[in-house]
Amino acid sequence: ANARVSTQTVYGRRRAGWFGRHENGFATEKKIMPYISELIKTRWKCTDTRGPFSLELADGGDALRDGKASLRWASMNNPELGPNCSVHACIYVDGNG
Repeated sequence: ANARVSTQTVYGRRRAGWFGRHENGFATEKKIMPYISELIKTRWKCTDTRGPFSLELADGGDALRDGKASLRWASMNNPELGPNCSVHACIYVDGNG
């Protein structure tokens, strides 16, 4: 199989960063993206290179890794992925500050 790693566009990353960090950004997300409100307080079982962990998508845009607020989340889109990652179908979780 020809596996291609998709990269997020600069537009998508700037949009994601603004909505995830601007003081009114996440409040706007909740108003215009019904699925964001549906995901608040959901818990997920995840795995990364450090092993399994729990992830909770909290209100206000915080994401809690094993109960500690160290991440941000919001909606995003990546036009390279087409309908698989449209603005009403994808979220991002960012742990890089």
